[in-house]
Amino acid sequence: MQVVRLIDPYLGAALVLGVLWLGFRIGTGSWRFWKIAVGVDGRYSSSRFQGLVWSIVVLFSYVAMFVARAHAGSVEPIRAIPPNVLVALGLSLGTTAAAAGITSSRVSRQVEVKSQPGAEARGFAALVEDDNGRPDLAKAQLLAWAFVTLAVYVVATTDAVSRTLATTDLSLIPGLPDIDTTLLVLSGIGQGSYLANKAAATPTGPNSASPAATALATAVQPAPGHAAMAAVMAPSLRPGSARVVGFTPSVNGFQFTNSFPPEPTMTIDLPVVGRVPIGDASNGVCGGMVCAARDIFETPGMAPISNPTQPGPNDPLFRYIVKRLIASFELPRVGFLKYYEWMLTPDGDTGWPPFVVRRGLAWKTIVEEWPNRIRPELDAGRLCCLGLVTTASPNPADLGHNHQVMAYGYDLDAEQTLTLLISDPNTSPANADRVRISVSLANPEQVTQITHNVGIDHPIRGFFMVDYTYEDPTGQLA
Repeated sequence: MQVVRLIDPYLGAALVLGVLWLGFRIGTGSWRFWKIAVGVDGRYSSSRFQGLVWSIVVLFSYVAMFVARAHAGSVEPIRAIPPNVLVALGLSLGTTAAAAGITSSRVSRQVEVKSQPGAEARGFAALVEDDNGRPDLAKAQLLAWAFVTLAVYVVATTDAVSRTLATTDLSLIPGLPDIDTTLLVLSGIGQGSYLANKAAATPTGPNSASPAATALATAVQPAPGHAAMAAVMAPSLRPGSARVVGFTPSVNGFQFTNSFPPEPTMTIDLPVVGRVPIGDASNGVCGGMVCAARDIFETPGMAPISNPTQPGPNDPLFRYIVKRLIASFELPRVGFLKYYEWMLTPDGDTGWPPFVVRRGLAWKTIVEEWPNRIRPELDAGRLCCLGLVTTASPNPADLGHNHQVMAYGYDLDAEQTLTLLISDPNTSPANADRVRISVSLANPEQVTQITHNVGIDHPIRGFFMVDYTYEDPTGQLA
């Protein structure tokens, strides 16, 4: 506590953000953390940007208040997070996930075609402009109310820090400031207007869908019935099989399972504070094991790891798995938010077709992911990393209930039953070659049961391909 008292509250908060920035640099190779706000089309996304700023400000306020309370004699964590702060964080992240879902749905149905902009379109002006470079009132309103609310909250934090430093009576120490309800409502209206405008927008100009794309989008609407949809999906429903040549889970997977004892996944050394543990391996490192196993398999001449003993925290293999775990989060593009978006999505389609349709996880899995991303990879003889969404929850803490596996083949029969062959880091080598995920592709608009024998305790609600970038493990595992 004496060490903490030597640190100014604002300096302490800045140091924590600096450490996170350094971690971002180590994990991504870039200092430009603001690129998290860049969407898949290469433009700055208003929803991502405001979510990023909200996260930074609340984290800064929390740390500043914690250090100020330490000056007053209390190093207890601030357990009472004000309700409006939680709501504001939920709204900002929810808006980001919902906006991504709307864009993904429109693009997948070819209602909207996203083009890659030129360099001049990649500046921050895109935060208040539409795709054609025109001022966008909904975006401007979203950011205006967000920044007004944030500015008021920063002032409230400054006042709380000052009052905390001025007292030594623990009973008089204020808690983390709350957000004014009126401002929260106005900020929420701004976010709601932004999402409504995004959902109702009609593409024009250079990003408009072509006549062929428009016709296709009309064909896949649910109103005409299954015939039109089946015609569009015919290529993905064609019976067939594929295997990644040479890959066998019991041989090419790890000979130990994803069940590590409680120990930090990594540690960092900080001035004054010393070594700080981060993460807990007992919560699982499935993404790291999947990516590492694929790296080893795709490295020419490299033999599978045959050691049946789980590596310890100082083992090069464990460090490599943790490195690949961090890479699987896709931090620069906030890829982990796709899990959160799917956690907020119903299992089947909802709304009032054909006027308003919110696609469910069955549609996203069967119509968006399987034909466009997963089947092409397996047909090409490549392994495919999969994210399994297992829970329906608005609580970000439940993200850890989801799981990652790797598909190495499939069988699709004439009845449109798809069976994926899976390498699962939770399954022992003795049973590794028998892991399967099966789903019917017949009715993507409806709730569709997914059967499996993956080593998890939850049902699988949907799955998607996780973007993978090869990392050469040669020399890193010695």
